[in-house]
Amino acid sequence: MRMDVVERIAGRGAKLRALGHDPRTTPMCRRFTTVPGVGPITALAVWAGIDDAARFARSRDVGTYFGLTP
Repeated sequence: MRMDVVERIAGRGAKLRALGHDPRTTPMCRRFTTVPGVGPITALAVWAGIDDAARFARSRDVGTYFGLTP
Protein backbone atom coordinates (compact mmCIF):
# COMPACT_ATOMS: atom_id res chain seq x y z
CA MET A 1 0.00 0.00 0.00
CA ARG A 2 2.64 2.54 1.03
CA MET A 3 4.91 1.62 -1.85
CA ASP A 4 2.02 2.11 -4.29
CA VAL A 5 1.55 5.65 -3.03
CA VAL A 6 5.28 6.38 -3.19
CA GLU A 7 5.43 5.08 -6.78
CA ARG A 8 2.42 7.16 -7.81
CA ILE A 9 3.96 10.29 -6.31
CA ALA A 10 7.27 9.61 -8.04
CA GLY A 11 5.50 9.03 -11.35
CA ARG A 12 3.50 12.24 -11.12
CA GLY A 13 6.58 14.19 -10.06
CA ALA A 14 8.41 12.91 -13.12
CA LYS A 15 5.52 13.98 -15.35
CA LEU A 16 5.50 17.47 -13.79
CA ARG A 17 9.25 17.83 -14.23
CA ALA A 18 8.97 16.76 -17.87
CA LEU A 19 6.15 19.24 -18.47
CA GLY A 20 8.11 22.04 -16.83
CA HIS A 21 11.11 21.41 -19.08
CA ASP A 22 9.14 21.10 -22.32
CA PRO A 23 9.58 24.44 -24.14
CA ARG A 24 6.73 23.69 -26.57
CA THR A 25 4.02 23.49 -23.93
CA THR A 26 5.26 26.00 -21.36
CA PRO A 27 7.83 28.48 -22.71
CA MET A 28 7.36 30.71 -19.66
CA CYS A 29 8.21 27.82 -17.32
CA ARG A 30 11.38 27.24 -19.28
CA ARG A 31 12.41 30.84 -18.56
CA PHE A 32 11.48 30.55 -14.88
CA THR A 33 13.77 27.54 -14.47
CA THR A 34 16.76 29.65 -15.51
CA VAL A 35 16.44 31.49 -12.18
CA PRO A 36 18.71 29.91 -9.55
CA GLY A 37 16.71 27.85 -7.08
CA VAL A 38 13.59 27.62 -9.25
CA GLY A 39 12.84 24.13 -10.50
CA PRO A 40 10.23 22.91 -12.94
CA ILE A 41 7.57 22.24 -10.29
CA THR A 42 7.89 25.74 -8.79
CA ALA A 43 7.85 27.23 -12.28
CA LEU A 44 4.65 25.34 -13.12
CA ALA A 45 3.02 26.52 -9.89
CA VAL A 46 3.82 30.17 -10.61
CA TRP A 47 2.76 29.80 -14.24
CA ALA A 48 -0.56 28.26 -13.20
CA GLY A 49 -1.13 30.95 -10.59
CA ILE A 50 -0.47 33.85 -12.93
CA ASP A 51 -2.32 32.28 -15.88
CA ASP A 52 -2.53 35.40 -18.08
CA ALA A 53 0.26 37.92 -17.44
CA ALA A 54 -1.60 40.62 -19.38
CA ARG A 55 -4.01 41.13 -16.48
CA PHE A 56 -1.21 42.71 -14.41
CA ALA A 57 -0.40 46.32 -15.23
CA ARG A 58 3.06 46.16 -13.61
CA SER A 59 5.31 43.27 -12.70
CA ARG A 60 5.30 44.29 -9.04
CA ASP A 61 1.53 43.71 -8.96
CA VAL A 62 2.18 39.97 -9.21
CA GLY A 63 3.70 39.90 -5.73
CA THR A 64 0.68 41.73 -4.35
CA TYR A 65 -1.64 39.24 -6.05
CA PHE A 66 0.09 36.37 -4.24
CA GLY A 67 0.11 38.26 -0.91
CA LEU A 68 3.87 38.84 -0.89
CA THR A 69 3.78 42.40 0.37
CA PRO A 70 4.56 43.66 3.86
